Amino acid sequence: MVAAAHIEAERGRAQGLNDFAVFGTVAALSFFSGALMQASGWHLINLMMFPFIAIVLAPLVWQAARRA
Repeated sequence: MVAAAHIEAERGRAQGLNDFAVFGTVAALSFFSGALMQASGWHLINLMMFPFIAIVLAPLVWQAARRA
């Protein structure tokens, strides 16, 4: 989708920049997750996931209720 949004001359650079941003973020956050886990433990990590789960779950519940 990234490549399709750019003209032919820009496609390679745009895709490369996107890949770098995605995989660079994943690599940085994987190092950070170890430090966070060591500092806080599983209990706090699980509690921190509830807002993200709610953000994903709310539209799904809303859409299911709208269809019913």
